[in-house]
Amino acid sequence: MIRLVLTLGLVAALAAPAASFAAEKEKPKAAAEKEKAKAGADKDNGKDKAPAAKVERKCPGCGAVLPSDVTSCPACGTEVGAAPANPAAAEQAMGLCEPGEKALLTCELKKGGKTLSVCASKDFDLKAAVPTGTLAYRLGKPGKVELSWPEPGADAKKAFIYKNEAKQSGSRVAAASFEGKDGTVTSAYVAYTGQRVVAAGQLVTAKGKKKAVESECKAPSESALGDAVDTSFSREAFAASEMDAVTALLKK
Repeated sequence: MIRLVLTLGLVAALAAPAASFAAEKEKPKAAAEKEKAKAGADKDNGKDKAPAAKVERKCPGCGAVLPSDVTSCPACGTEVGAAPANPAAAEQAMGLCEPGEKALLTCELKKGGKTLSVCASKDFDLKAAVPTGTLAYRLGKPGKVELSWPEPGADAKKAFIYKNEAKQSGSRVAAASFEGKDGTVTSAYVAYTGQRVVAAGQLVTAKGKKKAVESECKAPSESALGDAVDTSFSREAFAASEMDAVTALLKK
């Protein structure tokens, strides 16, 4: 009996240092796991995130860099509005339009993933006795405009022809068109049923061609282009080369 007690005591005495050693060995591992978990939580909370890149504001009238607290350009007086609270989100929503412009139409085309935008200055008004403001057509991707009209310095009010085609049912197609230097005619259009936008995109007719090539937007969206064209001081019917596509749009 005495021998058994002594044996058990010896085993316990030997086990205690081993357990203590194992516990000490686990401490650094537990501390590392704790630090790893804390770092993950900080990253999720945004502490480890890089600061968002600032979007430089430029005047659409003269290109001057603007402070964030101005609403009109100190250099040329162009109205630019207040800086958006979230510049990146605002830029995405405006497509290829510049700060201070309003998007009459902006969408992503089904083929090629390019963005089409028709942008107007804030004072754009074709209903005025003397039409005011400017209009711009742009095609490309955010940060990389591939095609822009009109060219810098051109009279934007005379750079476009406004077209309108309607049916008694309430369907209509409105467009802003221009002819490029190479003779290509481009028409940015919006198709409506009543006040609802059912399609949008562009019709491009190369010089000498008898049929326009249509590029439709991925999804219809709200657009004020039709309002501008409907009240335009210069409204014309679509060209014969565009009419096949326009007729199909009127049936949507």
